[in-house]
Amino acid sequence: QTDQLAALGCNVSELLLAYETPSSDEIQAACDPADVILVSGGNTRFAVDRFVELGIDKLMKEAAERGAVLAGGSAGEIVWLDGGHSDSKDPTSYKVPPGPLINPSLTDDELKSSWAYIRMNGISALPGLFCPHYDKAASNVIPLAESFSNMMRHNAGEYSIGVDNWAAIEVDGDDYRLISRANETGSVGPDGTFNSNATKGTPGAWIVSINPDDGSLIRSLVQAEGKYADLFREARCMTQDQMLPVSQKQNPFDWNGPTTSEPTSSAVGVQVYFWAAAFILTEL
Repeated sequence: QTDQLAALGCNVSELLLAYETPSSDEIQAACDPADVILVSGGNTRFAVDRFVELGIDKLMKEAAERGAVLAGGSAGEIVWLDGGHSDSKDPTSYKVPPGPLINPSLTDDELKSSWAYIRMNGISALPGLFCPHYDKAASNVIPLAESFSNMMRHNAGEYSIGVDNWAAIEVDGDDYRLISRANETGSVGPDGTFNSNATKGTPGAWIVSINPDDGSLIRSLVQAEGKYADLFREARCMTQDQMLPVSQKQNPFDWNGPTTSEPTSSAVGVQVYFWAAAFILTEL
């Protein structure tokens, strides 16, 4: 994820948290000089629990206060907000799939279809809930936009943003801008309305909330640029997901599997990258 940045002259370092526990000095040494902190994709619940356990969440927010850029994709986007729409119960994303509690004789296809999304906490560097890959469907074949709408109905006191697979939001002080990749597809129809057939639209993002008066879903298109306060709003109230403790038991850090288990390279993926720019990056 950082090869191009290294090629541009940035000094890149990383913390590997899925299978290792760096010392507090190593963590501090990585965070203090960083101009940019990037969190990779992976298992959001596992990542946030590790951040909190090791005190990394506080150091990340301190870095943002001094002007460092916080960045990430997928789970690496969810972690920065109050929470988000997470596939943290997908057994194929566990540290050692399928974890200590799920039947190990299940096939890969059975594992991929045997889970549901949960509302996962982030570190609250920004307010709101976040849904990455908004225009896609996951391995359980449920469209994320549909699943996220259902999640919002259970978390009606919160405000949220759904961002398509080929889009991103850049926040700079009091302003934001929407970034999308040309020649890719997404959920924005030609007339600016939501298109559930992502092969027909263009990449974009949506503000999603629940009308407190009648419980209806409100979905409005994120404009190309605007004010921070237009997107990120403090929740009226928050509800913790009842399946969060189950996710923690199914994918604990201190379980390394039976002696025959092999960690999968695509599993947890909790990596934090730090880089000090050799020059000012005008666009990430």
